[in-house]
Amino acid sequence: MDATQKFEKEYQIKEHLLTTISKVETGRWNEQRQQSMAWPWTINAQGKGRFFATKAEAVREVKRLQAKGVKSIDVGCMQINLAYHGKAFASVEDALDPQKNVEYGAKFLKKLYENKKGDWIKAAMAYHSSVPFKARRYKNKLASVYETIRQAHNAKGAPLFAKAGQSETKKLEKSRVIAKNKSIDRIKTANKANAWREAKLAAWQEARR
Repeated sequence: MDATQKFEKEYQIKEHLLTTISKVETGRWNEQRQQSMAWPWTINAQGKGRFFATKAEAVREVKRLQAKGVKSIDVGCMQINLAYHGKAFASVEDALDPQKNVEYGAKFLKKLYENKKGDWIKAAMAYHSSVPFKARRYKNKLASVYETIRQAHNAKGAPLFAKAGQSETKKLEKSRVIAKNKSIDRIKTANKANAWREAKLAAWQEARR
């Protein structure tokens, strides 16, 4: 059992969700296993993500960035941001320890779940960002990866993101219908205006005869 599965059980997190987040955050193709796997020595800072071959290399990079004054640095499998959550770890080495990194990610996700009144999808979106459009974009990534993992485990029952996906589809369809109706209304208004102008012109021409 890997760390994400272990802490999903320990913190009663929706099955496969923590694993999904880790793969979306730091997924890297593994030739030997022929699948994407979360990479523990991943650093993201200043808009750039990097994979390192070893923990020591990742630690050195974090310390180098911190020495330059960079504070917002995402680290590890769960991409924990040191600017906001750094105090949860005794050191950079601790933050990059896979077990500790994933466990903190699990605790954070569970807290978000409670804050979002028991909604795992909203919790997962908030894990990435509180900015609405970024959170929605992230949800789409999660949905795809989650379903792949779920099918690989021969999971039964409705997918976690199925209901949300249907809801989004309905919203999109509704917005298309509204847009179409508005377009039709604009055409009707334009036709009425043209007819009115043509009638006025005809009346003016008739008056000049």
